[in-house]
Amino acid sequence: MLYLAYERLKRNYHGTQRELDAAISEKQSKIGTRAAGKQRLEARIEELKGILAERADLLKAKEAELKASKDVYDRIYRMRYIDREKVRAIARRVGYSEPQTYRLLKEIQTNVNRVNDDTGGGEG
Repeated sequence: MLYLAYERLKRNYHGTQRELDAAISEKQSKIGTRAAGKQRLEARIEELKGILAERADLLKAKEAELKASKDVYDRIYRMRYIDREKVRAIARRVGYSEPQTYRLLKEIQTNVNRVNDDTGGGEG
């Protein structure tokens, strides 16, 4: 199930983004401070930007892999959470009834929540 790996990557990406935002706001709040501390912050910001770009590329690659997947869970996850389609349209496209699709979505959400709990919300 590729959607779980995609979800992990997405959580890591968002965690890095929050870290970068915190570093930038810290830099802005310390405008008049020592140059050494400011240089360390700038170096950290540049490092985080590199990590963020790398994770964005990984996320795009995983999304393409997810779109090519034939697994019904991956297809439903992609249609609902990436393409933002309605459940009725998803049910028609995968050939399931709406209640079946809702059950699968609930199972997918349970798995995603379990992954997020295992990774601590994806920080870092």
